[in-house]
Amino acid sequence: MELRQLRSFVEVVRAGTYGAAAERLHVSQPALWKQVRQLQVELGVELFVRDGRKVALTDSGESLAARAEQALVAADAIRALADDLRAGRAGSVRIACTGPHLQRCMARIIAQFQQRHPGIRVILTEQAILDPQAALDSMAFDVVASGGGSGRPGLELYEVSIACPVPASHPFAGRESIDVRALRDVALVTAPPGFLSRSELDRACSAARFDPVIVAESASPGALVAMGREGLGVPVIANDAMPDTAQAPLLELDGARLGGSAWLFWADHPSHATQNFVAVARDVLAGHDQVSTNA
Repeated sequence: MELRQLRSFVEVVRAGTYGAAAERLHVSQPALWKQVRQLQVELGVELFVRDGRKVALTDSGESLAARAEQALVAADAIRALADDLRAGRAGSVRIACTGPHLQRCMARIIAQFQQRHPGIRVILTEQAILDPQAALDSMAFDVVASGGGSGRPGLELYEVSIACPVPASHPFAGRESIDVRALRDVALVTAPPGFLSRSELDRACSAARFDPVIVAESASPGALVAMGREGLGVPVIANDAMPDTAQAPLLELDGARLGGSAWLFWADHPSHATQNFVAVARDVLAGHDQVSTNA
């Protein structure tokens, strides 16, 4: 059974004659009759009987006509949805990022995207992505935000520095910066390997020729700050992770600050919806968005 057969059948029902239906469909009358005849053979029932110059539905044809109309409506809806998907007007974008990414810019990007493309669903997962390539290869996400570059094309979101948010009573408190050598033999609480702050700490300590004394690890910036507040160790975190790191001393090595950038990455063969999301992200980062930063 083909859609053109159903369409021929339905048009004959609407027009009442093969001739009028053929004109509406812009086909010859014999070609239209052949389509209806093939449908009758395939279904095994007669659809029409002659009524003078017109045709009338049989009881079987009467029962099938409404279903045929529904099938054509459904087919047209599928075609329209495919057009919208192809043009990026429908579909979904699955995004993975962390709370800091949302606070800095991703919330603004998502809000602007939904304003411009209300037909596209955003599926947001708050999750740290340590390996953007693996996350995208898994096909679990269309777009991911991650600290540090991955060797693949992406869009830089913002710069990140590594800070030590110590309590006011700590000797490091009040400093603008701390050379990483000052952390030799100092108890540290840090993120696990793979996080930007940990990678930068390990890199700088290696360059300074000492191994850091890490007494505890946590992926939660709040937990690291709490442990530092209780004297368990000096917290080492990315300065986008906690709002109270604004006045925290920044780590550096020989005058160069430790840090990197947060990046936005997307699939190698992005859907039109994903392409539209990236385009909106570029506009927002360039200051071309209309969304208030106080929203």
